[in-house]
Amino acid sequence: MRLPEKYRYRAYLVAKRWFDLGISSVAIILLAIPMLIIAIVIKLDSPGAIWRQEVRIGSRVRGKGGRKSWEAKGIVLYEFRTTSEADPNSITRIGGVLRRFSLHKLPRLINVWRDDISLVGPSPALPSEVDRYNTAEFRRLEAKQGWFGWSQLKAPADAAFEQILAFDVWYADNANLWLDAKILLLTPIAVLRNNRAAP
Repeated sequence: MRLPEKYRYRAYLVAKRWFDLGISSVAIILLAIPMLIIAIVIKLDSPGAIWRQEVRIGSRVRGKGGRKSWEAKGIVLYEFRTTSEADPNSITRIGGVLRRFSLHKLPRLINVWRDDISLVGPSPALPSEVDRYNTAEFRRLEAKQGWFGWSQLKAPADAAFEQILAFDVWYADNANLWLDAKILLLTPIAVLRNNRAAP
């Protein structure tokens, strides 16, 4: 039995939230000790805070009566600190390792659990970037902003913003649970492949 068209997007958003909550809850429990070890190593490696907080722009997406609506919202993303407190341009020893395997972003599980972002969606932009958006670029916010995105899988490392935008808009227009699951499964493979290719 298929849901009527006007209920499908809302059902997707509800299922997506439970999907995010379930996976992030389990991941936080399973990764608590490794994250604690990383935090201790960061503290021993260089003086300064363990966490890094950065204000980004997310979106609150709704679906009602078959219509999609959204509004921008400010969020604070958490990451492990990977640079020197004295010189933000200087990457620490442990920071280089964390960045290579994207482990510095593990605290974003807290953001997912809190519903600041989703596991899957366009990457949240800086406020200064959103301030310069034109009408077409605002379409990125039609999808809930997330940790892993379609553009991260499909766009080349040196892609122009227009290419990234096209992938993000495509995701916003075609988002479904199967696509979200596909992105989650393919992202670790892409990370490992990129690391093997790195000099």
